[in-house]
Amino acid sequence: MDTPEKRALIDEAATRFQTLLDERGRQPAVTVSSFRAPYYLPSQGLCARVTLYDNSTYQGPSGDFVVVPSAALMDPSALWPALEAKLVALEARGVAAVADPLSETLGLAELVPSEELFADPLQEARRRASLDKMLSRFDAVSAQFRAHFALRLPRWMAVLAAFVDSASDLERLGLESIGRGPGGALGYFEDGGLERATINGLDPRLEMRFRCDPPEMVSFLWGDSDGLHYGMFYDDPADLPGAIVYNWARDSAETWAAEQTTGVSLLAARVRERFTDQYREEEPGVAEWALRAALRWFAEADRRAVDEDGIVRYRGVKRESMLGAVSAALPKTAGNPRLSREKVEARQLEYRKKRTPKIVREWIAEARDELAKSKPAFAYTLGRELHWLDSDLYRAVSEELLVAAYEALGRRALADILRVHVAKRDLPMVTVFERG
Repeated sequence: MDTPEKRALIDEAATRFQTLLDERGRQPAVTVSSFRAPYYLPSQGLCARVTLYDNSTYQGPSGDFVVVPSAALMDPSALWPALEAKLVALEARGVAAVADPLSETLGLAELVPSEELFADPLQEARRRASLDKMLSRFDAVSAQFRAHFALRLPRWMAVLAAFVDSASDLERLGLESIGRGPGGALGYFEDGGLERATINGLDPRLEMRFRCDPPEMVSFLWGDSDGLHYGMFYDDPADLPGAIVYNWARDSAETWAAEQTTGVSLLAARVRERFTDQYREEEPGVAEWALRAALRWFAEADRRAVDEDGIVRYRGVKRESMLGAVSAALPKTAGNPRLSREKVEARQLEYRKKRTPKIVREWIAEARDELAKSKPAFAYTLGRELHWLDSDLYRAVSEELLVAAYEALGRRALADILRVHVAKRDLPMVTVFERG
């Protein structure tokens, strides 16, 4: 069991190891470093990802090693002099050490990833406890989410929250290695998540909402570059989200649908990419093996959650592409959204001009005319595209058309999200909940 006393021993040993590397790891020709915090693996002890590299080329071997075996955790003092001597000896060996097995260079046992390495009954008990906790919180979280967004929360979010809650230090390193981390709507499941206040009373719907995000998107997961974030996509507020979408907010800010429809399956697919990527220079590390094992454990609970939610009307529907994003599913009675590739490309050329072209004014007039006839599809298309374009020329009309389209479609919650977003679109941050 991971008691406070045991955790203190782990933290003390980790600090000593990092200090030793800081003091003795850098030599004139080579450096030994650990770029990630050490982690505890119950079957082995305190472990760390260590790299030895040539100071001129920054090339060299890496691996995961047992720094302090579990049996020595109570008193690891006898281990440090031997490791220090190995580090000091690197000065004489120089760059030649880069070609040697790192386990011999450091005098440490290297971890060999395997399924058995992570067969830990205590970790399984921790996962089950987290799953029970998050499922028991689901009704209260769902009610809070509905109060804020007027949207329905899928039960698979509780399973994803349980995975995050139960994740070991090593599994969290695995999440870092695949460039993913929790955020947004997952915060409702955290301890105290339902009592969080927003900064200066900002609307909770602004949490993790970037400038060009469509109103249908409610984010729950961060990516690792260029503002990458993932969100649930609500075609209709009356239904559960039919898709997961993603967006690189600091790149093109386009929003596209993922193949997976739950958070656990999304992460599992990312891990599979690491294990099957034939062009990757390094084999998956221990952290990625641990992450894969954890996600496999939660897969069955994820499937049960999906089954319990029942039929999701817009899951698996074909989504048309519009400028900057995928379109929501629209009823045929809504009219013609004009989403052929030729029409989308033609609109893009006209939108980019410095002044509003006559043809764009005509499109806007057409959309308004069709709205008056209860045909909101084209107004929806123009509103979404111009919202993504984020141009001063079209800021007011994009809100007008899109709000009217949502209202005509009976999707008032999305209209309300848009109003809140547009009013605060120039906020300098996308995290609006206060952090302790």
